[in-house]
Amino acid sequence: MSTFVSTERRDGVALVTIDNPPMNALSAALLDELEAEIDALDADADVRAIVLRGGGERAFVAGADIKEFPALRESASEGGSARGIQRLGHRMDGCDTPFVAAIHGYCLGGGLELAMCCDVRVCADDATLGQPEIQLGLIPGGGGTQRLPRLVG
Repeated sequence: MSTFVSTERRDGVALVTIDNPPMNALSAALLDELEAEIDALDADADVRAIVLRGGGERAFVAGADIKEFPALRESASEGGSARGIQRLGHRMDGCDTPFVAAIHGYCLGGGLELAMCCDVRVCADDATLGQPEIQLGLIPGGGGTQRLPRLVG
């Protein structure tokens, strides 16, 4: 049963909604669920595009779930969330199906890294993008240090 991810299909387009109120924070469980959904959609020949969007009004994805930060420090070497976003980005890179990020509200940290994994990013007028983890002395853990300069030059 889906907890964080729901999918709606419309004319060959899969609309995948990330729903983890209030800010759609990325947790290890959400990343696992999202990766499984992407695997299933990429294998479906009827799906010609995948649109990722955030549920609710406030955020596309506002970064990692800060409640998991202590566990991330201990379990990153064992495949925790930091590795989960890397694995998901790698999986998205290998997909034949194109991805579109439909960004509204906050798109921060891991959320921005997820958006950067997409082939196209479309932002609403209220979109706020950033990598605030650098203010905490952390580097973007999901490939943002490589993807951002490649995208913006």
